[in-house]
Amino acid sequence: MKKWISLILVAFLAVFSVACSSGKSAASSESKEKSSTDFPNKPISIVLPSSAGAPIDVMARKLAEVASKYLNNVPINIVNKTGGSGMVAMAYTQSQPANGYTLHGEATGITSVLQMKGAQFRYSDFVPVSRIELDPFALFVKEGGKYKTLQDLIDDAKKNPGKITIGGYGTGTPHHIVAMDFAEKAGVDVKWVAFNSGTDAITAVMGDSLDAALTNTSSIERFVGKAKVLAHSSEKPISKYPDLKSFKDQGFDIVKYHWRGLFVKAGTPKEIVDRLADGFNKAVKDPEFQKYLNTVGNLSGEIARDDFEKIVNNQASGDLTVLKKLNLAQ
Repeated sequence: MKKWISLILVAFLAVFSVACSSGKSAASSESKEKSSTDFPNKPISIVLPSSAGAPIDVMARKLAEVASKYLNNVPINIVNKTGGSGMVAMAYTQSQPANGYTLHGEATGITSVLQMKGAQFRYSDFVPVSRIELDPFALFVKEGGKYKTLQDLIDDAKKNPGKITIGGYGTGTPHHIVAMDFAEKAGVDVKWVAFNSGTDAITAVMGDSLDAALTNTSSIERFVGKAKVLAHSSEKPISKYPDLKSFKDQGFDIVKYHWRGLFVKAGTPKEIVDRLADGFNKAVKDPEFQKYLNTVGNLSGEIARDDFEKIVNNQASGDLTVLKKLNLAQ
């Protein structure tokens, strides 16, 4: 009799244990589902490596203003963390939980800078979320100076190998890479001069201490009448400046964009990343944000998140090839 009672008791405990386990599993699943569908339910931060007023800061503030309504109307705050060539901002983002509430605003340079010697992080430490805008590269010279056309610059560089200077932001940056790509395709040897910003480079051109500056079309408006564009890297005409010739128009296969976009820390759940991508992509297509793009002369960068990730990976591969040629790769 005692034996039967023991068997019944064991069976009861087994059933009870399974029931409890199933209950916990269901509760856990329900909780996980609720957390993803409710996301976001508190303020989001976008961390930027630049100071207030920089192009990516202006873009991010307008984006935050528009995107909130597509992300449960939560506040979206801009956090500026300057210094260390962007590493201060990256370190801050990496120090935060991988929960989607801290995004990182970055530009094209993330795939080159993070593959250079001494880089603190790798570009794979960040997951692409949304590409926001495209700012084509542009080659500036002094208005009224000796270069009237792109061919004038090329001819001068061929007559003076290694003496013609082209400058722009940083070393190993997208601007540096595009400038060297142009020089290689044109068959000329030029000297790259690194500046703290594209604006500083154009100012040097105006002061006759630099032959040309490689920066972006978003700088055109600030230097009307003082600097002119010999070529830009957009595949299509720039609506605000339709008369400008592209590199491609002039026989050089250089179609590249200085994109600006959003990333999250690697390890963020995919459903959260997809939710963020959906909200920010909708914001980019919003008429209010499109008006901003037209005002600054930039192009919409909105594409599917998976496509953005492919672009980042392909770009990283190409950047590594160039960095190795420049002896700057890790």
